[in-house]
Amino acid sequence: MKTLRILTLIMTLTALLGATQALAATATTNLNVTATVGGWARLDWQNPQTLTFPDSNPETVPSISASEGTVGVSAKARTGSGSTVSLTVIGTNLTDGGGNTIPISNVSWNATGDFSSSGTIGMASQTVTTWTGPGTKNGTFSHALANSWDYVPGTYTGTVTYTLTAP
Repeated sequence: MKTLRILTLIMTLTALLGATQALAATATTNLNVTATVGGWARLDWQNPQTLTFPDSNPETVPSISASEGTVGVSAKARTGSGSTVSLTVIGTNLTDGGGNTIPISNVSWNATGDFSSSGTIGMASQTVTTWTGPGTKNGTFSHALANSWDYVPGTYTGTVTYTLTAP
């Protein structure tokens, strides 16, 4: 009899617990998600953004490497998968403030890694490299100045501009 009472109690508790779970309710809500992703371009140079060419004898040093040496460069672009990303370079002639100039075309670049190109800098925009779609490109750049006996002594300055464009 005692066993029957315990069994009845267990069955009653089980039925009550099952009834409680049957009365439980569930609610679901969906959220609409929107993410806005814009186009971006970033160009990072490892060292200070200066090119310095020390004085050298044109007979023994026909090409003067920039004192800064090889510079690490990272180009990052977020653009459409079919869009062309371009890195270009343009410069101004080097002047001494007294009317003397060194043509910017006497300054050259050599790029390695993902950029893998070389050329001379001009006063018209020149393409260094292009690629299609978003991504990151890494490499190094080195610069040199063609040395000449024709340069008038002085300190010359100018500007070289690298531009990364991601439409």
